[in-house]
Amino acid sequence: MSLHTNKQPGQSGETASDKGLFETLFKRMAKGVICQNRDGKIITANPAAEKILGLTVAQIQKIIDHKEEEDIIHQDGSPFLPEQYPFYQVIQSGKTVQNIVMGIFHPEKKNADMDSCECRTRIQGE
Repeated sequence: MSLHTNKQPGQSGETASDKGLFETLFKRMAKGVICQNRDGKIITANPAAEKILGLTVAQIQKIIDHKEEEDIIHQDGSPFLPEQYPFYQVIQSGKTVQNIVMGIFHPEKKNADMDSCECRTRIQGE
């Protein structure tokens, strides 16, 4: 996908056009993105995240909140303990966590789909 802007390189300040461009990119990108606040609540997620996981944002949040050991698993099938979630590692360390393979249990399929994830921190206002 290619998106174009009339903004000149080095020009600062976010405009409504910039926000619309970001929203279009966010909604159409193939990579799944889930944004959480410091409390672990999902602020937003793009359609690709829901499609990749086969779950709605509400279902994803329920799994995160429920914290049942069988809901989120390592590649070897062992449970991801809540303190091992990439999100919590980033909150504690402030550093990016990459290449973590997680399986999230799909309640209707009765199985866990595995995928690699990356978790980054972003301070409000950056």
